[in-house]
Amino acid sequence: MEIIDKLCFVVAVAVIAICIRCPNEAYNVSNGINHEANVSSTASVNNEFVQRPAKKRIAVLDFRSTKTDINEQELLLLADYARETMFKSGVFDVVTEENAEIILASYGRELEECVDSCEIEFGAMLGADYVLTGRLAKSGDYVFVSMSVHGTESARLRAKTSYKSKNIIEARTNLEFHALKLIKQI
Repeated sequence: MEIIDKLCFVVAVAVIAICIRCPNEAYNVSNGINHEANVSSTASVNNEFVQRPAKKRIAVLDFRSTKTDINEQELLLLADYARETMFKSGVFDVVTEENAEIILASYGRELEECVDSCEIEFGAMLGADYVLTGRLAKSGDYVFVSMSVHGTESARLRAKTSYKSKNIIEARTNLEFHALKLIKQI
């Protein structure tokens, strides 16, 4: 019974990974990916179906800091708010942290492995068109936040912004404005 459970889990992860990597393609269990079918959302207008273009997908990775005076909870707070802001913008489909962990596990990788230069590689593994990364630093009484968006296909920097705040709560408040500024730059 344990072997069957493991097999079912592996099949489920594979199906999720395929669906996430191929958002505009239908997956038929017996035939694989159907490149003819487009499963992006449709709207009925006067009994005619109008195809809406599929949204681009963005992976927002956990924010990082090289300083020891910034705790992990502060980093997670900002990363979660960045995910929420990207989702609320309506411009992107956002890869959630939970989905990211499942997909990377299918590759035998973990989010914690990505320390310095593998963000684009991980974004591509997650099936994202873009990857947003953030860095925090404290200096004196200020918190400095920088965010970057790279295209996963070209590994090219698409947008970057930085700002300073008096504390982590103000940094969170200012994040929405700066995240929306990133979207406009893309």
